[in-house]
Amino acid sequence: MTEDSGDNGAQAIDALLSRSLFLISDGGNDMFDFFLKKRSPFEVPAFYKDLLSNYTKYVKTLYGLGARRFGVINVAPIGCAPAARARSPFGDGYCEFFSNKLARDFDSALGDAMANLAASLPGMKYSVGSPYQLVEYYTAHPEAAGFKVVNSACCGGGKLNAETLCGSPNTTYCAHRDEHMFWDMMHGTQATWIKGAADIYDAPVERGFTSPINFKQLLLDDERAVSAANLLVSV
Repeated sequence: MTEDSGDNGAQAIDALLSRSLFLISDGGNDMFDFFLKKRSPFEVPAFYKDLLSNYTKYVKTLYGLGARRFGVINVAPIGCAPAARARSPFGDGYCEFFSNKLARDFDSALGDAMANLAASLPGMKYSVGSPYQLVEYYTAHPEAAGFKVVNSACCGGGKLNAETLCGSPNTTYCAHRDEHMFWDMMHGTQATWIKGAADIYDAPVERGFTSPINFKQLLLDDERAVSAANLLVSV
């Protein structure tokens, strides 16, 4: 390989990276662990600071390697998961308030952090997809989203099928999983994620599922965009 061909190869890689979508999803398990351990509200600021520091580090590292387009998935309303509903002091039909506030306030801070990064990193573009808004909408309008059950898990045991892990002895499975929003005590069904991915991709921004643009706009914002190029970063 000649020096010129090596340079051309490096330029092609840089161009591909700059046009690719880097998807980052982090924080949900941390939030749920914080909730389950009943940690003090006084610990929340330090908890947020650590999570946001990690996000900033990930984005800056990827940017330094050539990434320019970032799709960020914020934290869902974990208080509406069956495991949290089963523990709600207001009864099974209600989402757990504190854990939802924990996620909602973090999501607001994450949006601000991404905006600040985009302002300081030339050429950076981003979209924040919001499972928080999606789950709230699907819960309020289950028929529109194709669901019949939004509060209990398809697979599990006990109250709301959320007191026993799916796959444990004597757990039960629902007959029509695509009618359920939640597969187990914490995670959505395949139907939920398919619907959610479609809404995050191209639903109008005015619906609140993405900000400041949707993922389709992020990928197709100029003629050089490679809409099929997706690099998943699991953090």
